[in-house]
Amino acid sequence: MTQNATGRPDAALDRRVPFHPLTFVTEGPDEIVVGRPGTDTYAVLPADGAALLRRMADGDTPHRASAWHAETYGEPVDIADFLDTLRELGFVAEHPVVQGPAKPVSFRRLGRAVFSPAAWTAYVLLVLATAAALVREPALRPAPDQVFFTGSLVSVQLVLLVGQTVGIAWHEAFHVLSGRRLGLPCRLSVGRRMYFVVFETTLEGLLGVEKRRRVLPFLAGMVGDVLMYCGLTLGAAAARGPDGTPGWPGRLLLALAFLTILRFTWQFYLFLRTDLYYLLAAALGCHDLHGATDARLRNAARRLLRRPPALDESAWSDRDRRMARWYVPFYGTGALVLTATVAAALAPIAVEFAHRVRAGVADGVWGARFWDSAASAASAFVPLGVVLALGVRDRLRARRASSSTS
Repeated sequence: MTQNATGRPDAALDRRVPFHPLTFVTEGPDEIVVGRPGTDTYAVLPADGAALLRRMADGDTPHRASAWHAETYGEPVDIADFLDTLRELGFVAEHPVVQGPAKPVSFRRLGRAVFSPAAWTAYVLLVLATAAALVREPALRPAPDQVFFTGSLVSVQLVLLVGQTVGIAWHEAFHVLSGRRLGLPCRLSVGRRMYFVVFETTLEGLLGVEKRRRVLPFLAGMVGDVLMYCGLTLGAAAARGPDGTPGWPGRLLLALAFLTILRFTWQFYLFLRTDLYYLLAAALGCHDLHGATDARLRNAARRLLRRPPALDESAWSDRDRRMARWYVPFYGTGALVLTATVAAALAPIAVEFAHRVRAGVADGVWGARFWDSAASAASAFVPLGVVLALGVRDRLRARRASSSTS
C-alpha cells in the first residue's frame, strides 16, 4: 500500500483518479500548458509534471505514475500534494467522465468562410481598391474635421456614438468568429461600465491550441477594423455629388471611417492590454508581461526618487521578468503613439468642437444653434463631471475607512 508524504498509508493512491478532458500544449522548451476545455482553467507545468499528469489521465494509478516518474526522471514526487493541486485547479472529476461526441460549435462554418482563402483574396482586393481611391481622391483621406459631417453638434455626437458602438461590436465579432473557426466556444457579451455600453470577447480555450493558431484570433479584430474602414471609404467615394465632393451620406461615412482609424490606432497603445499586447505576450511565452513590465517601471521610478520598491517583482515568473527588460521600449512606444494621436487627431477635434460651441452660444438663447450647442456641451462635459465626482467620492470613502480602522 502506498504511503503519503506524512508516512501514513493512503489506499486512494492505488486507485485510478478520474480526470476531466484535458489539453496539453507545448509552450516553451520546458513548459506545458495544461487546460480543461469549457472552464478556461489552465496551469503551466514543467515537462516532467505534465508527463506525470498525462500518465494518470491515461489510466495509471498515482502510485504507478509516481514510480514511473522517479524511474524516468530520477526524482521522487509528492504525489498526494500534486493531486491536491490538480483538484484545486478543477482537473480531477468526482466521478469517471464518459466522453461523448463533442458538442458542435455554432457559427463555426461562418468563421471558416470569413477567414477562408477566397475571403482573404477578396479582402486584399478591397484594400487595394481603397488605396487607389485614397490616391485618386484627396477628399477621402482621413482628417479630424471629417468628424463634423453636419452643422448640428448633437447629431454628430449621437450618430458617432451609435456608429462607434456598432464598430466595436464588429471588431469583437471578428475575434469570436476567428475562435469559432477553430472549434472554440468563444463568446461575445454585452455589458456596461457606468452608463457606457461595452462589448467583451472571451476567447475561451485559446491557450489549448498551438501558438501559431492563436495569431489570427488575436489580430482578427484589427482585420475587421481594416475591412470596415475600406468599406466606409469606398462607400463615401460612391456617394460623391455631381461636383465630385462627398454629399451628406458620404460625409457621414467618412466620419465613421475616421473613428475606425482611431479604434485601430488604439491597439498600438502597448502600455495597455490591447490585441497587439496579447499577441506579443503569447509570442514571447509570457503570462503577465504587462504586470511584470509595469512593476519594473514603477520600481525603477521609485529608485530614482530614492524610495524602496513598491512591488515585489519575484511575484512574476522568471520568463516574464526577463522579457520585461526588452518589452520596456515597446511599452514606451505605445505612450508615444497615444501622444501623437492626441496631437494629430483628438486635440484638433476638441478645438473645433469648442469653437463651434462658442459660435452657437453667441447666436443667443432664441437661436436653434444655441440650444444645439448647449445640449452638446452638456452631454460632453457632464459625464466627465460625473466621473470626477465619483472618483472624489471613492477617495473620500477610502480615506474615512482607513482613518476609522487606524
